[in-house]
Amino acid sequence: MSVLDFYYEFREAEYEPGLTKLKTKRFPTGAAGTPNDVKWGNNDNVWFTGAANCVGRFDNARKLTIFPRKVGHMPTLMSRDQHPLNFEYGWRFLDPVSRRIGFIDQFGKYHEELELEPGLTPTMFGPGKGLFQCGLVATDAGIVVDLVQNKRFQMRTPKVDAIGLALDSLWQISDSRLTCFAPGYSTGGRSLTLEGGYSKPGCMVAGRPNTYLIYMDPGRDVIGFIEGYDKVLEVKLPAGTGIRAMHVSTDMTIWFTGKGGKSLFQLDRKRTVIEYPCVTDSDLLHIDSGSQCLWFTEPKHNCVTFADISTL
Repeated sequence: MSVLDFYYEFREAEYEPGLTKLKTKRFPTGAAGTPNDVKWGNNDNVWFTGAANCVGRFDNARKLTIFPRKVGHMPTLMSRDQHPLNFEYGWRFLDPVSRRIGFIDQFGKYHEELELEPGLTPTMFGPGKGLFQCGLVATDAGIVVDLVQNKRFQMRTPKVDAIGLALDSLWQISDSRLTCFAPGYSTGGRSLTLEGGYSKPGCMVAGRPNTYLIYMDPGRDVIGFIEGYDKVLEVKLPAGTGIRAMHVSTDMTIWFTGKGGKSLFQLDRKRTVIEYPCVTDSDLLHIDSGSQCLWFTEPKHNCVTFADISTL
């Protein structure tokens, strides 16, 4: 297939320096070890996965509680979810080394984990059809696990840099190509060669509220928007940005970390990138939003980090 199958726009972002620097406050993760991912939850609780094979929680008084796991190796990426049997709210997580997909509820209780067979290593989440739209898990063998519909299907290539489901179409980025097809079918689909370099593993999330899917590609330093069945907009970030992780507040306000963790960036209205350098020697990596604030992991400092964005 060719570019004629898509309305494809590749746009250079404009750059603006922020009017202030980012001030942060660190909360050491202690015996939980190096933090891998962070999520803000109910009652202003902040959850993170720790290298000591655990999940940690800072309550609204910022008291740390650690929930050790009895199985597996180490949880990495997290995603909001509901348990499919008891509908308890909580967090889905990946344990790549042990080939496991786990779940911890908002009270700190671990539920039964899905252990994948040898050769299937879970690598990333993708938006599916679930309540929180995080029902897909890609593996390094090109098999995708659909947690909502309890089934599996084959991707177009084993290597997956980002995946997401919009309506009834599955979108995949691999080797700098964006492919759209019906999941579960081996034929059909459309592909588009993407500009700006070579793709690397990133992420794809559901747009809020108008865009189908939004993705980041660290290899090409791009944030992309899949805005319909055949419309794709990509925004090339300023040279040297080095996007690390992304959080979508709305389709018009996207926060992301970059410059080796030294800066927070905002993509405003899909056109202007605003940079807020951190006041301290920072290592901002994974990111989530709270109430008028953002939360980050800082792996080099073994901290989960708070930043007030109400005045940015």
